[in-house]
Amino acid sequence: LDIPLKNTGSLVNVMDKSNAGILENLQENGKKNGISDIKIITGTRDLRKIEPHLSGKVHASLYAGDTCITSPYEAAFALYENAKKNGAVFYFDSEVISIWYDGRSKIFYIFTT
Repeated sequence: LDIPLKNTGSLVNVMDKSNAGILENLQENGKKNGISDIKIITGTRDLRKIEPHLSGKVHASLYAGDTCITSPYEAAFALYENAKKNGAVFYFDSEVISIWYDGRSKIFYIFTT
């Protein structure tokens, strides 16, 4: 779809040692969901390499290196353009009266005014 992405990584921080288990649970869930570049980092020096403006009160962080950001406008427009190329018909300024899903054909039918 050619949606521009910027790899930024992400940090989930805990301020207290007693909350470190939260990061372990999140890391385990991430790994189960196929995230490979995910690790718990302790120590201000290592964390500041990733985020120089991080609070000194942070005890530990869960780092996911493959996290990206995008423009929601550009993403929505790319999805619109792709759907249009694939035959979707758009009805703007129309009220949706009902939506019906045909499980056999796996098609949604949307009825409008």
